[in-house]
Amino acid sequence: YQNSASVFDSGKVESDKSVDVLCPALCLTPHTDYIATITVWDNHGECAKGETAFSTALGKEGWLGAEWITPKRQVEGASPYLRRKFEVKKPIAKATLFASGLGLSEYYLNGEAISEGRIDPIATNYEKTVFYRSFDLTDRIKIGGNALAVWLGDGFWGQNRLWLDHAEPRYGEVCCIARLHILYTDGTEDNIVSAPDWEAKPSPITLNNLYAGELYDARMEDRDFALFSGDEDGWGKTKLATPPKGELVGCDLPAVKVIKTLPAQSVSPVSGKHDGAFIFDFGENFAGVFTAKIPPSPAGATYVFRMAETLQDSHLDYRTTGSYATECIQQDIYIACGNPEGEEYTPRFTYHGFRYLEVTGYYALADGYGALPRQDAILGIALSTEMEETGDFQCDFAELNTLFGMMKHTFRANYHGFPEDCPAREKCGWLGDAQAVCDFGLLSYDTAALYEKYMDDIATTKAVYGNLKMISPGRRGCGDATPLWGCAQILIPYALWQYAGDEYAILRHLPLMHEWAESEAGRAKDYLLSDGLGDWVPPVGNNSPLRMPVSHSSTLMFYEICHKMAQICAHFDTSKQSRYEQLKESIKTAFISAFYREDAHTYGYDGTDAVALMFGIYPEGEEAALQNSLLQRLQKSDFQMTTAIYGTKYLVPALLCRGHGDDAMKMLFHPTHPAYGTMLAQGATTLWEDLSMTVPQPSKNQQLHSLNHPMHGGFLFSTYTHLAGLMPKEAGYKTFWFAPVPNAPVDRFSAHISTPYGKASVKGQKEGNQIRFVLTVPENSQAILDISWAKSIEIGKTPAQNGDVLGSGTHFITVRT
Repeated sequence: YQNSASVFDSGKVESDKSVDVLCPALCLTPHTDYIATITVWDNHGECAKGETAFSTALGKEGWLGAEWITPKRQVEGASPYLRRKFEVKKPIAKATLFASGLGLSEYYLNGEAISEGRIDPIATNYEKTVFYRSFDLTDRIKIGGNALAVWLGDGFWGQNRLWLDHAEPRYGEVCCIARLHILYTDGTEDNIVSAPDWEAKPSPITLNNLYAGELYDARMEDRDFALFSGDEDGWGKTKLATPPKGELVGCDLPAVKVIKTLPAQSVSPVSGKHDGAFIFDFGENFAGVFTAKIPPSPAGATYVFRMAETLQDSHLDYRTTGSYATECIQQDIYIACGNPEGEEYTPRFTYHGFRYLEVTGYYALADGYGALPRQDAILGIALSTEMEETGDFQCDFAELNTLFGMMKHTFRANYHGFPEDCPAREKCGWLGDAQAVCDFGLLSYDTAALYEKYMDDIATTKAVYGNLKMISPGRRGCGDATPLWGCAQILIPYALWQYAGDEYAILRHLPLMHEWAESEAGRAKDYLLSDGLGDWVPPVGNNSPLRMPVSHSSTLMFYEICHKMAQICAHFDTSKQSRYEQLKESIKTAFISAFYREDAHTYGYDGTDAVALMFGIYPEGEEAALQNSLLQRLQKSDFQMTTAIYGTKYLVPALLCRGHGDDAMKMLFHPTHPAYGTMLAQGATTLWEDLSMTVPQPSKNQQLHSLNHPMHGGFLFSTYTHLAGLMPKEAGYKTFWFAPVPNAPVDRFSAHISTPYGKASVKGQKEGNQIRFVLTVPENSQAILDISWAKSIEIGKTPAQNGDVLGSGTHFITVRT
C-alpha cells in the first residue's frame, strides 16, 4: 500500500511454500513509503496477518544535485570535518538524511552522533558500487538553527602509504555526498544537499590508516564542530571532489558495532621497572580498539599505544600481526590537550587485532611518578559486523566445546563488512578462506544477506578486472583465482541455498557460476587440474610429502563444483544439468585412473581419501577398502594431522559419519603432533593461521603467522550437520535428515539452528546401549530419520524405523545400538 492505496495484491495463493516466496517485479516509486501486509492460512484454515513498513531507495535521480565534496585544502591521511548549517522555521513531518562518506564516515546533528556504526560505509569495489546510509532525523531536527556535520576517515578508499608502501591501494581523496530531505507538516519540502557552500575544518585526527592506526592531537579538538552556535575559527571552504565511478546503492546491511567490552586482566611494566611503559593484557585475542582514560596531563603530553597478539620476552611481538608484510605496526598516538580533569580517547577510523596493548608515556602523577596504572585505565572494545547468533553446539567433550566457542569468536573477529582472513595483517576477503568457513557462518549466525553482499563483491571484482581474483573486494587482488579460491563463486551461493533457502543468491549469480565451472573445464587437461595453492598450511607444512598434492585438491574441487552445479541446474537450469553430470563422471574416471592405487586401496593421502569417501570417487566396490586404508594410515602415524583448510573440512565428517569420531578427535586434539590440541595447550583464544607454530617463538628471526584466522575452523559445520545430525535434504531445511552419527565421540550434546521455517534443535544423551534424543522440527517442515546403524528406534513408546517422516513438533526418540 502507498498512502492507503493498493499497488499490488497477489490474492490467495495455494502453496505450502513459506520461504523465498517471490513477488512479481513491481515498479515502485523511489524515495516513497510503503506498507506491505502478508496473510497466511494454514492447512486447518487458521489465518494470521503481518505488516511491515518500508521505504524505497533514492534512485539515480534522487540526489537532486547533491555533489561529492572534499575540503579545499586537504592533507593526505588527515581526517577532516565537513559542516552545513541550516535553519528550520516550521514543524516537521519527516526528515531523512541520505549520505555516503568515503572512505569512512560518522554523522552528527547538533553535536550528537546520528548512528552507532563503526568502519562505515561497508567496503566495496568502488568502481562499481558505493554504499550510502539513510537516517531518520524527524525527532532530532529542531525549530531554529541546526548544524549537520560529517567526520571523514580514509578507510580502504583513501588508503595511504602508511601500509604496504609498494602497493597502490588508494582510490581517491576523502569525500562526501549528502541529501537531507525535510517534509513539513504543511506538505512543503526542503532539501539540503552537499555542495561547495559547505564548510571544512581539520579535525584532531591528523593521520589515520586502517592498518597502521591514527594520530589524534587533542589540542585541535573542536567539541562544537557540529553545533549551529559553534566556534567559527578555523573553518574553510570545500570543493567538488572527483566522484567515485560506482553507482550509489542504499545499504540495508548491518553496520560494524561494539559487540562487547574487555576489561584488562592484568597490567605490568614492560621493563620490570615503573618507567612509563606498561602492557595491558585483555585475556583474549580480539579485533577492535580501546578506550583509554588519560590522566591529567600537560598539553602536548604524548601517549603511544601499540598492539600485538603475543609477547616475546615480556615485550610485544609484532610478527603475528604481519609487520613483515604490512611494513607497519599497529599504533595509535594521542597528544593531550591539558585538561586538568583528565581526558578519554577511543580510536575512530581504524581497528586492530590484538590481545596485548602497550602504552608509553603514561604517568598518573597524582599516584606518584612511575606508578602502575589501574587495570581499568584501558578498556578493550571488540568490533564486528552486527549479526544475530542463530546456531550453537555444546557437548561434554571439553576440547571440542572450547574449539567451537573459539571458532565463533574468531569468525566474529574477522567480519567487518565482509569475511576477512585476519584482522591485523591483511583485513582481506580471500575467497578461499570465505568459502571454507561459510557453512559454519551460515549455520551459526544470520549472515545470508552479508554473504549475498560478498557475492556481489566477487562479481564486481570480475567486472572490474575481467577475471575472478583471489581477494574481493578491493584493489589488492593477489592474482587470478585458483581452484580452491575461485570455487567460492559456486560454493557460497550453494550454501546460501541449502542452509538459508536463498534462491535469490543462485538466480542472481548463476551466469557467473556457469562461467567459473566452464573456465575450470577449459584449463583442465584430460579432466585433471594441477595448479593452485592447494590444501593451505597443514600442520606438517605446505612442502611436506604427507600433504595432499595440489593436483588432487584442485581436481577434487573441480568434481565438487560440477556435482553441486548439477544439483543446482536440476532446480534452476535443467538445460545444463546433463553437462555437469557428464563432466563430473569424466572427472571421476580420470581421477581414479590417474591417482588411485588399487593394490593399496588408497590415493595415499588422508585428505584425498577423505574427499573421495565423501563424494564417492573410488572404483566400484572399493569404499570399505578405501576407508580401511585411511584408518590404518591414521593409526600408523599416531593420528598425525596432515590436512588443512580443505582436507580437514572433509576428513572430520568422513570419520564421524562412518562411526570413527574418536579417531577424528585423537587427530584434532593430539597432545604432541601439531594440531588443535597443541594450539590449545599454548593458551590460544582464537584459531591460528598455522597450527604448527610455537608461541612465543624461540627464534626471534622466524616469521610467524596470524593468531586470529578462521580458515582452519571450517570443518566445525559438521558439529551441526553430522554430530547433531541436522542435515538439509531440501533447500532451506524444508525437509531435513535427522542423521546423528554412530559411535559419536560425545556422551551428551545439544545443538540448535534457525532454519527459514523456525528453530530446529536436538539434544542427545547416551545411556548404556541406548541414546535418547529430543528433536524439535519447525513448523511447515519435516525430518526424515536416517539412523541405519540403529538396532531399534522408538518415538515415545512407539516403534519406528529408518526412513520415517517426523512432522512439526517435539519428538522423543530412543535409539538402541
